Amino acid sequence: MENQSVATKPVKSKKKKILIVVSATVILLLAVVAVLVIPSASLWNTGKQIEPTVKQFVNFMANNDLDGACGLMGEGVSNQVNFQRCKTALPGLQDSFVGIKDVQLTGVRVEKKTGEVTMYTYGGKVLYTDGRFGFINFTVIKMSDEWRIKTVEVI
Repeated sequence: MENQSVATKPVKSKKKKILIVVSATVILLLAVVAVLVIPSASLWNTGKQIEPTVKQFVNFMANNDLDGACGLMGEGVSNQVNFQRCKTALPGLQDSFVGIKDVQLTGVRVEKKTGEVTMYTYGGKVLYTDGRFGFINFTVIKMSDEWRIKTVEVI
């Protein structure tokens, strides 16, 4: 009887291939997560930077301080004519700010990017002292290292 040997691949080679495939899959998944999570975390951080300005504006409006509220408005309010226009326009919004207890960040998104200037939309949940809640959106821009409000929408 003749000896016939059956050629078999070593077990190590199969395990090595499986390890390479699993490692590549894990690396790919981590890269996808990084691409999705890092920008979101950065935007959330930007929202937290914007939040004090938003809360200050809400406080000014709730306390009928139109000078303070208009002082937080953006580039268009830099001259006296626009400042007076702001003071004329804001009273129409004041009822929406009466009784606000808190504003909580719900989201931030890039609204428009032009050159080095980026405009953001800050979305927040508004909690009122009587238990009601609503939503508020601010369009903001950073000017001279300060956040300035361009538009306000209370929903």
